[in-house]
Amino acid sequence: MSELDDLDNIEEELNEFEIDIRCLVSENHQITLDGIQRLEDEVIDDLTKTFANEEDELRNSEVRHAGAYFDDLRRAANHTALVSLVTRLDHWTRKFYKQLPTDFKRNEKNKESSMVRRMKVLNASLLATAPIPIKFFEELEAARDAVIHHDSQARWKYKGKDFYVADSYTKYGELNFTEQNLCTAIENVLAQVKWYDEQIASSRWRNSGNHSE
Repeated sequence: MSELDDLDNIEEELNEFEIDIRCLVSENHQITLDGIQRLEDEVIDDLTKTFANEEDELRNSEVRHAGAYFDDLRRAANHTALVSLVTRLDHWTRKFYKQLPTDFKRNEKNKESSMVRRMKVLNASLLATAPIPIKFFEELEAARDAVIHHDSQARWKYKGKDFYVADSYTKYGELNFTEQNLCTAIENVLAQVKWYDEQIASSRWRNSGNHSE
């Protein structure tokens, strides 16, 4: 059996959202990191050769400077993957929310983001304990907002209200969403979305046909 056949078999066993997140977030992120690593290896090798006859302090300083640059690239790649992940989560929660009966939905305006509001309605409507606390996704979305709206700052003010990124995602007053943070976030997003999928599929109102289109 070829590697392509193996891949086809694996994809058949995955849900649509798992394929979605794996392709658009996980694999894309890994390809980016691999490219950064290859380029860093080439640059470090060139610097080592260029400064081979120089003092160790000078050579090591150039290598450290280059390493810091590539660390910044890796951090940027992590932040880009974070944005992609929250975008996909928003897409899937929107899709599940549309399947709820109309009387389950709240139409009033509030200060919560649309994604968080939808997730809270989903959690309440499904009458079961979700695998991941809603606070995790609130913090994840705040980290995403820091990237796309606030230059990756850890704190900001908007319309007179203070916003901040969870301490676990910050370093020296800025967002620092690590590769480990991303892995945990992907696992939690997959667990939550899979739970929504299973709960909605087995719900009595869904089976009875009493749901929104």
